[in-house]
Amino acid sequence: MKKIKWIFFDIGGVLRDETEYNAWRKDALLFQARKINPEISEENFEDVHKQASKMRGSLRQNILEILTGDKELAEKLKNEIHEQGSKILQNIPIMPNALEVIKELSENYSLGIISNYSSAIKGVLKEAWLFNYFKVLGISQDYNLHKPDPEFFKAVLRDANANFKESAMIDDNIERGLDVAKNLGMTTVFFNATNRQDIPKQIVDHIIYSLTDLLNIF
Repeated sequence: MKKIKWIFFDIGGVLRDETEYNAWRKDALLFQARKINPEISEENFEDVHKQASKMRGSLRQNILEILTGDKELAEKLKNEIHEQGSKILQNIPIMPNALEVIKELSENYSLGIISNYSSAIKGVLKEAWLFNYFKVLGISQDYNLHKPDPEFFKAVLRDANANFKESAMIDDNIERGLDVAKNLGMTTVFFNATNRQDIPKQIVDHIIYSLTDLLNIF
């Protein structure tokens, strides 16, 4: 493996366990979409999720826009569930062994964040004793940029004074995070929390199922 100096982490689904949130989001978005079209089934939700992940902007709104075919309506339906979703996100747990793994990796690598989150997530990282291990915090609200925009990655790595070819990206969303990272020259690690089977080898360099798996790679 090429020499890696920097490791960048997504937060949701990597440092935080979003299993409960993802289940809620799927049910809530299908419920909202079925207000418009009761025939919408959940069988193709994962395909819709992948398609929506490639689009800029709110993932929830993108999914609703694809399901309903109406951008303005999708925004209205998204806003109706925003408060409930925010409450669930506030209470999701940190991944098991996160502190242990991050602490060990920080001894040999510089660590950073590239994640679509509000600035309030810094308080969560501090409470979990993770905050000080990251040299650069690429939080989308702070940068006014979001994945999958390549400019977000470029801005964070510029602040880190990091080289793309000497950096790795850990993400649970191939289309939203890893595709862009790979195109920029980063080493990509897919956190496969949902046991996804259709993993594009041209995008994903390594697959992990828990954070401790990282210690077998780096």
